[in-house]
Amino acid sequence: MAKEDPFYVVGQVFVRAAMEWNQVINFLEDEIRQYLDTPQQNIPNALDQLRHQISFIDRTVSTLNQHTDLIRNQSNLGWPQCTSTLLRGKMKSFRKILLQDYAALATRCRSLSQRAETGSGTLLRELQAEELAKSIEKTNKVNYVTMLAYVFVPISLATGIFGMNVDEITDSGPPIWYAVAVSAGLLALAGLTAFWFEISGALKSAFSNAWKWLSPSR
Repeated sequence: MAKEDPFYVVGQVFVRAAMEWNQVINFLEDEIRQYLDTPQQNIPNALDQLRHQISFIDRTVSTLNQHTDLIRNQSNLGWPQCTSTLLRGKMKSFRKILLQDYAALATRCRSLSQRAETGSGTLLRELQAEELAKSIEKTNKVNYVTMLAYVFVPISLATGIFGMNVDEITDSGPPIWYAVAVSAGLLALAGLTAFWFEISGALKSAFSNAWKWLSPSR
């Protein structure tokens, strides 16, 4: 067969190459499985590796398609063909098996690429959820500090006013309840400012319910 059809020798190379590609795909599958099961803290590195693997798989599919085209179109290259009907049948069966093998390898690669893309999307959503949780936690901490400011700033302002070295304040010495009243007023103003949207929403809801209750159509 090798004497009558040189593609038989080339075909043996393709057989060996298919076996090597199968081992490479097995290795990629194991790696992708590990990256998809990566711990939370290693997700960014796993995403980078998955993108690299997807790119490599795409190049592999392109190479497999080129080999498939060469196997399918080898009769158009002008090489000698087997003269015996029996040998031509064997070569035809040989090419058919090669095409099936390379088609199966390409199918495995596409399935593996889709799995890697789906898994990377899941890891990306997990990473975004983690970042969102951290952002919310930071926002809550800032809100706590802001609430403390709403309490201490009015009190500091009131004590600063009544602690100034001014004749109108230091000569007669205003009663302590003046400072308490001013502090309470400033605290109320600060609270009104801090919770204005909640208060206005509650007032609107209360007025709306009262209007419905007092409406003549009731």
